[in-house]
Amino acid sequence: MRQRLTEYEFDFMKNKNDSYISALILQRMVFERSLDYDKADSIMDNFDENIKLTSPFLAVKKIIENFRLSNTEAPVIGSFAPKFSGPGLDGEVISLYGIKSKYILIDFWASWCAPCITSLPLYNELYDKYKDNGLEVIAINVDNPIEDGLDFLLDTPLDFLIPQDPEGDAAELFGVIGMPSSYLVSPDGNVELVHMGFRNGDINVIEEEIKKVLQEN
Repeated sequence: MRQRLTEYEFDFMKNKNDSYISALILQRMVFERSLDYDKADSIMDNFDENIKLTSPFLAVKKIIENFRLSNTEAPVIGSFAPKFSGPGLDGEVISLYGIKSKYILIDFWASWCAPCITSLPLYNELYDKYKDNGLEVIAINVDNPIEDGLDFLLDTPLDFLIPQDPEGDAAELFGVIGMPSSYLVSPDGNVELVHMGFRNGDINVIEEEIKKVLQEN
């Protein structure tokens, strides 16, 4: 079923190269890493010039460019997490370095990302389970327009901090090339875990790492 759907989507993007929906399909495929960048390039080349000006197209173009530049500042295990700040749901400024003495799980997500829809409620359970032991969760929403993310949150309330990053500034700092992307950061700013995507069993891997670092400190 999924293969037939993918084939249909490829045909749609090819035959409807002037449709905004084609740009949205491409963006989802790239962010979910179900499409390699070379194939994405060939699809993008075929798009109508007006579609090349849309935010989904430009977001994909930026991701591919960042990947091919091999952004050496993207955080890896043992490096320092980039500094960032952004407005939260209530308008307050949320800053990574404004949170002291806690381990922070940073997650980049979007409402159109199917694995994100699965992971966020599970992260909420992790937060409720370990918040009294020193865990904070910051789920950075990259939806543009931001109303898409807000609509999702109306149906799926979450208890942790949710800054908004509609222009992708924080995502660029972290070198994000797919959704969801998660980073576990120590109280002194060191990256302890980098996790891309979200599949069956991933929550157990992430929880084990969280338990380990909390028990060590």
